[in-house]
Amino acid sequence: MFNQKILTSFKNHTYDNDTNAYDFYLEKKNALEKFYSVIPNEYFSLIEEEIILALESDLAKNPKDFANIMRKVVHALVEIPYLAQVLFDLSADKTLQKEKFISSLLHDIGHFKQYLTIQSFNNFKYDHCIKGAEVFKQKLLDHKISKNNITDITYIVILDHGATTVANEDPDTIKCLYFLRNIDQISSMEAWDRNQRKVIENDKNGWGLARKGYSKKVLDIFLSSKAVNYKYRKTVADAMICYLAFIYDFYYKEALQLVLNEKMLENIIRCIPPFLEEEDMGIIEVIRDHLDKHSRSILS
Repeated sequence: MFNQKILTSFKNHTYDNDTNAYDFYLEKKNALEKFYSVIPNEYFSLIEEEIILALESDLAKNPKDFANIMRKVVHALVEIPYLAQVLFDLSADKTLQKEKFISSLLHDIGHFKQYLTIQSFNNFKYDHCIKGAEVFKQKLLDHKISKNNITDITYIVILDHGATTVANEDPDTIKCLYFLRNIDQISSMEAWDRNQRKVIENDKNGWGLARKGYSKKVLDIFLSSKAVNYKYRKTVADAMICYLAFIYDFYYKEALQLVLNEKMLENIIRCIPPFLEEEDMGIIEVIRDHLDKHSRSILS
């Protein structure tokens, strides 16, 4: 499935505090084999090229940079393909499988050039969506693949998957774009216990956000059942509310069901109280109640 360079890199990377990336890959292997059986080799080669360039760079010789690069390699090659297969199996909509899978696989193709350029995944400094679309377009111009309906959809998914709102109106593109957005959001919510929570707890700056309190604007947007633009975050609690608000962007109700089954929302909610002032604790039940009502209305 993957070449030896990538497999060796998996074996040399600790995926979270105690899980080897290769073991994580093996846990997901059955679903991954199903996913990759749908991907033509020429499309897989596009992202493989970018990954190998990053892994063979001088930066990757530094343990910290290697770990950062590998976090995105695991996300691109294991996390998202696994969730794509899970959501597709759960979904009542079985159309556009190849388009959904290919665009999901390639959505973060810009992340590797991003890291090699700025040694960070900060999208305010280097937008990996825009740059990824440029990388993909160049590969088309270089005739690495032929232009067709799949490449048209994939280009838009790469370009727009990080947007707060989606303006595209083509039905096929919308299905594929939201398929990826939903599994990408689920991946972020899943990662909370593995990575983000630990970063917040161990980093005195907490992503550069205030350690205590919440923003009324963030809560108001959340309670209007809308996704929250990251630019409004001022506190750590705001960041967690943004994660919870991902569900308002879910196009596939099966994505919501998956999140509920895995108790991802509750895992995030339980992390909020230490970052609130005592007088603000009442918002926890307000948040819980709103999520419950929204979920029941979508799934009923």
